[in-house]
Order: sequence, then C-alpha cells, then structure tokens
Amino acid sequence: MGKYIAKRILILIPVLLIVSVLAFGLARAMPGGAAMAYLTAANIPPTQEALQAATVKLGLDKPIIIQYLEWLKGVIQLDFGQSYINNKDVSAELFGSLRNTLKLALASLFWLILISFPLAIFSALKPNGKFDHFARIFSFLGFSIPSFVLGFIFVMIFSLKLGWFPVAGAQQAKSIVLPSLTLAFGYIATYSRIFRNSLLENMNKKYVLYGKARGLNKKSIFKNHVFRNSLIPVVTSLGVSFGGMLAGSVIVENIFSWPGLGSLITGSINNRDFPMIQGYVILMAVIFVFTNLASDIACAALNPRIRLEDE
Repeated sequence: MGKYIAKRILILIPVLLIVSVLAFGLARAMPGGAAMAYLTAANIPPTQEALQAATVKLGLDKPIIIQYLEWLKGVIQLDFGQSYINNKDVSAELFGSLRNTLKLALASLFWLILISFPLAIFSALKPNGKFDHFARIFSFLGFSIPSFVLGFIFVMIFSLKLGWFPVAGAQQAKSIVLPSLTLAFGYIATYSRIFRNSLLENMNKKYVLYGKARGLNKKSIFKNHVFRNSLIPVVTSLGVSFGGMLAGSVIVENIFSWPGLGSLITGSINNRDFPMIQGYVILMAVIFVFTNLASDIACAALNPRIRLEDE
C-alpha cells in the first residue's frame, strides 16, 4: 500500500507544476497586465511613470523565468503575495474563506450520503418497483433543475413562507442547511443512480451465486460482499465530486451570501485581483488532486486488486 501511495503522489507533481505555469501566466495573458490591474485597484491614475513604478514594484521588469521561479518559491511557502484590493495577505484571505467553503462542502457530502445511499439500496432491492420509479423521477429533477433556480425555490418556501431557516448569511448554525442542500441536490441525483446500478451489477455476479451455494444468507452476502464491491465506483467519483463541490460553490455561496471562496473569488475577478485569482487556482488544483488521491487510496483499500494491478 505504501508503494501505491508513493507512486500516486509522484504522478501528481508534474500535474501541479503544469497548473502553476498556467496560473502564473494568467496575469500576463489578461489585457493591460498586472501593473495596470494594480493601479486600477489602488485608484492610481495609470500614467507612464505610475506604470513604470508598478512594474518595478511587482517585479515585472525581471526576466520571465526569474519571475516564475520567485513566484513558485512563494507558492511552495504558501505565500501568494498581497491582494491588490486591500493589501491583505492572500493566503490568510484564501484559507479564511476556505474554512467556510469546507463546512458547506462537508455538509453537502453528508446530505449526499444520507439521501442517495438509501435511495440506491431500496431501488436496487426491488428494481422497476414503485420506489425505483420514484427514485428515477427524483433523479430526473435533480439533473434538470439548475442550482440557482433550486436555491431561490428553497429560499422562497423554507425561508420566506415557512420561516424555518435564515434567508442568507452564516450567523446561525442552521444557516448551512439550505445552501448545503442546494449544492448537494444534483449530486444526490447522480450518486443514487450510480450506486443503484453498481449494486444491481454486483448482485448478478457469480460470487453471489457461490455465496448462496455455500449457505450464506442474503443479508450477509449483501452486507459483506455486494455493498462493499459496489462502493468502488462511488468512492472513485466522490474524489472528483468533493473538489467540484468546493469549486462549484460559487453560485450557491452568492445566492445565500455564504462567506466562502465563491464570494471571495467573484469579487476578485471583478476587480482583476491577480494574486487572489492565482492563489485560488493553485488552491483548487491542490484540493482536486489530493481528493482524487484520497479516493484512489480508499478504492485500493476496498479492493486490493487495484493496487496489485498498478504495480
């Protein structure tokens, strides 16, 4: 298992380096460049002298490879520079907002497991039955309704009409319920079908027949063999989905005024705050690759054949 994990980590290094090059190139590719964005954010008239001073201050007068290596050294030390908007440390701003986004994503993951797993299990136990048809309709709605529409529906019903939850903000513990459900809804629809199909596929495998021939009862076969093997495609996809929840929370956070990364990056893009945008890109890339690594390790733990085939 140690060799498997080490090999996966080594594969991630070139991926992160490529992302760092792309993130570094953002400021060079945007119209006007970093110096103009800096002056605009600081409300300084973009005269020739001011542009020259900003270019020197930001280190843009150095060779491009030197700029990249100095920037990369700072990134490795979790130093993304200062925000153009408020001169605050980008790392502190990003990690402060990340805590709230992580809370939102973990709450969404909780709803995903709590709702999609029972839907999948009861659908698989009686395929094409009434409950299975209900689960299909639920999944169709989950696929079809955009998160911003669902968010407004939840606010209208549960906040404005019933008064059960706050309309926006994160001041109360129950403030997280509506945004997390909104973020999770589409994933619940997806995973209930993925898990159902995986369960049905494994329930028709030969090892189930052999288990019955050995005298094992259905509950034991399902719990110890079918359920465990059916989790592999779910766990594999969860790594990508959890990263997607973190990165895709932009719309939901803006609907519910949730103080997370989504709200932070929206303002940064509008104000062309390049250090914040670059830091966000790197942070999301790291989260994506390590959540994928975690899902690969979990799959290898569930099924030892995966790590043996990889050797």
